[in-house]
Amino acid sequence: MKNLLEGAASLLFPPRCGLCGRSLDRGAAGILCQECMADLHLLHGPACPVCGRPAASGQRCGACLNARVSYERFRPAGLYEGRLKDCILAFKYEGRRSLVRLLGGLLSEVVAASPDEWQFDCIVPVPLDRKREHERGFNQAAELARELGRLLSRRVLEGGLRRVRQVPPQTRLGREEREKNVAGVFEAARRRELAGKRVLLVDDVFTSGATVRECATALSKAGVVGVLVLTVARTPGTAR
Repeated sequence: MKNLLEGAASLLFPPRCGLCGRSLDRGAAGILCQECMADLHLLHGPACPVCGRPAASGQRCGACLNARVSYERFRPAGLYEGRLKDCILAFKYEGRRSLVRLLGGLLSEVVAASPDEWQFDCIVPVPLDRKREHERGFNQAAELARELGRLLSRRVLEGGLRRVRQVPPQTRLGREEREKNVAGVFEAARRRELAGKRVLLVDDVFTSGATVRECATALSKAGVVGVLVLTVARTPGTAR
């Protein structure tokens, strides 16, 4: 009976792309059409472990040779442009939370592509300002972390980090302003559970890297022995 009802529903209400609204092929497992999937601007191949820009050797790029960061490795799934940008914006600001399946899946593919490089004990999302989380109704990083944890069967330590004060949004700030804006904003909240662990820090977009650097520093102060950073996207001009 369930199969019959589902079949009837698919005939009356054929599945549509989560972005453009085009009808999906019958039996399609994804939530985007082929045209939108082709415009996701995903990144493949070796990359700088600091800024995520393509680097043939997989070592630090020239701009990041002397950069001081408290994380071991950073990797974005793609560039913050094209349909990937549209997906993130729709997810965050239009409440299309079903897109977390796609975005979390992209994160899991990064880990699956190089499992030896992504050894960790738990996943920690970047915390969102309480006011913005209340207005939005959810923290996008926490949603991504939950989906990634589900796909990888890994523990998600929500509340592992917290913000100790409210600061203006980073969106319209320059690089130096971003650094100052988030300085000392984060602290570890579950130190006993974090101490001695290797942590995967998850967020949606990497721009200047100021936020993840501060988060990684706070985790290190709590006794974390290693921090890896994974985001859905990075802005095209990202560099240290």
